[in-house]
Amino acid sequence: MMSASTPSPLRVAIIGAGQVADKVHASYYATRSDVQMVAVMDSRLEQAQAFAERHAIPAAWQDAQEMLQAVKPDVVSVCSPNRFHFEHAMTALNAGCHVMCEKPTRHDATRGR
Repeated sequence: MMSASTPSPLRVAIIGAGQVADKVHASYYATRSDVQMVAVMDSRLEQAQAFAERHAIPAAWQDAQEMLQAVKPDVVSVCSPNRFHFEHAMTALNAGCHVMCEKPTRHDATRGR
């Protein structure tokens, strides 16, 4: 049980269960006592389920919007292929989440603004 002065861990969900999510994001989050991985989503449900099992994440999803509505994470790491970054980042922002997205959200500067 946490004391009143100890903040609750940040609840993190990951969108995309590929190598970047595996080797960078989930591996880093696992080292943090102030972070709790609560869900992972991938368009390939089997990939999300295997990822969840490897990283002791309690929930795997195939639909980002459904995951965000059900789990209500504080932070979302967008680790999907680059062409989906904008869609996934906006879905998470519209759900009230903070977003971590390493690469461009768009492939051209005009749209990225």
